[in-house]
Amino acid sequence: MRMTLQRATEMRDIGMQWDETRIIALPGGRVALQRVYRANNSMAGEELDTVVSSVPDLRPMSHHSSGGFLTESLEIGGDTIAGWAETQGQGRRIVHMPIDSLTYDAHTFDLLVRRAPLADNYTFTVQGFLSPDRPPKTLRATVTGSASIPVEAGREVETWVVEVDFGGLSTTLWVEKRGRRLARQTIELGPGVKMVLDRLTRTPGEVRQVRESR
Repeated sequence: MRMTLQRATEMRDIGMQWDETRIIALPGGRVALQRVYRANNSMAGEELDTVVSSVPDLRPMSHHSSGGFLTESLEIGGDTIAGWAETQGQGRRIVHMPIDSLTYDAHTFDLLVRRAPLADNYTFTVQGFLSPDRPPKTLRATVTGSASIPVEAGREVETWVVEVDFGGLSTTLWVEKRGRRLARQTIELGPGVKMVLDRLTRTPGEVRQVRESR
């Protein structure tokens, strides 16, 4: 997905994000869902996140990340998170903390949204952890309408518009009604500033003027 930063009436290209989700085999004939995020942008540099979740309930099993501001390697089993984490500019620290059995990895929340029975006014709430440095946050999603969104190859797709309270961070997802792919996402970074991810063609260094909707 193309990443752009919107400030007031200007949108500036800042990089790309790739997202791969696949089923992997585990010992004993079990399977799990592996999600790999890779991003390269002018704000945080190169980042790589790998999240493994159980199937079909998407309970967290492991989370490994590198690049950006936080590097961590965590294993989640039963009621415990164990491993290590290192914040940029600080030393590595050992992680060993309890986790409630009903808490999700917040990095899979959009997958929970996309598999949900979305409909007008549909809403749901879960607890999700973002990092071992912070307690779990309440994550809430609400369908607020529908919209036609441009994507790759000059196509437009019909989507559900889902407003998300991501532990106090506001984000909006546009989820295809057929296929449930993510067509667009916006993340509020601060007053008058948001990040926009979409599936349109990227033009490196592009700067665009944002026209107000009328």
